[in-house]
Amino acid sequence: GFSCPRRPCQRTCLRVPCRTNCGCCSSNCLPRTGGLAPALSHTTRFKLDGRGAIMYVHREEVFSQKSHCCWQVEEPWHGSVETELDLALQALVRHCSVAEHRHRLVHAGLLPLLQRLLLEHPDDVRLHSLAAQALANLSLEPDLHQVLFRSGWVGILARWLRNPETLLSFPASRALANMDTDSSWPMGYGDGVYLLHPEYRSSPVEPLADVVLVHGLLGSVFKTWRQHDSQACEGNDTVEPPLVAVRGGEHRVTADRVRAGTVHPRYTTSWPKSWLSEDLPRMRILALDYDTYLSQWGLHCPLEPDRRTLESRAAEMLSKLHQAGVGDRPIIWISHSMGGLLVKQMLCQAMERNEAVARQTAGMVFYAVPHRGASLTDLSASLQLLLLPSVELQELRKDSPKLLEMHRKFELLVDRLKIPCLSFGECVQTVLGLRMGKVLVPKESADPGLGDFFLVNTSHLEICKFHQWSSLSYQLLLDFIEHSLASLGRTDSQANPANVCELGVEHCLMLDLC
Repeated sequence: GFSCPRRPCQRTCLRVPCRTNCGCCSSNCLPRTGGLAPALSHTTRFKLDGRGAIMYVHREEVFSQKSHCCWQVEEPWHGSVETELDLALQALVRHCSVAEHRHRLVHAGLLPLLQRLLLEHPDDVRLHSLAAQALANLSLEPDLHQVLFRSGWVGILARWLRNPETLLSFPASRALANMDTDSSWPMGYGDGVYLLHPEYRSSPVEPLADVVLVHGLLGSVFKTWRQHDSQACEGNDTVEPPLVAVRGGEHRVTADRVRAGTVHPRYTTSWPKSWLSEDLPRMRILALDYDTYLSQWGLHCPLEPDRRTLESRAAEMLSKLHQAGVGDRPIIWISHSMGGLLVKQMLCQAMERNEAVARQTAGMVFYAVPHRGASLTDLSASLQLLLLPSVELQELRKDSPKLLEMHRKFELLVDRLKIPCLSFGECVQTVLGLRMGKVLVPKESADPGLGDFFLVNTSHLEICKFHQWSSLSYQLLLDFIEHSLASLGRTDSQANPANVCELGVEHCLMLDLC
């Protein structure tokens, strides 16, 4: 019953059920995709029925007993309305990321269509988030700002900005920042680049530095950087995992655990936005988002696998970061899992081109980054056949020559630019499907051999999800950022309270956080 995902998927990914008279269901609504990337062309294929309505078509390969050949047979796609809307909006978000398509989509009636969508699905956060992402991409065009103002979208975006759901507040912040033409440091935040802080332009003073977060495999800007889930329930007394200092120097760690309950009493779905922004108010905090997959079975579109390699992703991210002004001031990188490999690849590419992004790097923080490959790829042959590892997973093979060569270049970069590094490794198995459990990134791979390295008694997915503001691993992060910037002569006077204690790290020291 499965069709192999290695073949180009033949299902179209666009249907916009519309009961308005905006003309969005006409055959010429979406821009022609000739000459565009194959994946985008694939996403926007559709077929019109006799009434002019856009329909899904699914093409199945059927074996003919007469000809002994496989023929493609078109069948209607029987999906729920919510699924169809979700796929349609994903296609529109992709089109809105193409500069040549934005004006035509607006002229075709996209804005009233999105407003009708909100009215007919008032409680669907996922659909609203996709609409916000489309608007954020449209906001990259200065000529469309007045249209967005006149159509009432600024008020809706402002309301979403105050919403506790990061699915809404993050893209709303990106859209409003792009429309802030009066800012003293105007930037363009492209698709997948989210501004977490500052949300409001309260001062013309430029930030001291940029903090850039990059998630890993199966991660997302909306979920990777949240507080530990055990803290979501009131009265939870879950003991925090102990932390082992394997290699380190002198650390100044805030000793203020008793105040934690009053400083940040509520559970946060984004500690960079809720905690870092208050502890380091003079920093600009950005987070990158991108799609990743463990298996090709889960791909929305299997075309263009070369675009999912580390090299191509890093080049694309660098371009978007340049547009956002990253490289104009010192940078602190915070990464989890494969995100750390992307950051290293970006810095190696930037160094080869003598770009400011590499020279401005002031610190690197790695959470369970597989510098020498990951154990998840070391599966049995039968399991690999079932999983059909994705491009991303294939690149993470243990002791991959490509990863080892990239790490060699990164070591030279760190030595040349004297970049401080702080790394954390996992000790607890991550439960996978089929009742499997593995330490995905073992100590030997998580330790880059550079800077300070700590082992945390937690799993791969939870290592960057702090239990509390007072967690020692979070305080180590705060201290690292402050010291990294202090070495450049830049400090944030409001960062880290005065109540601190010295933590000397020698050999292996168990630090119990409970």
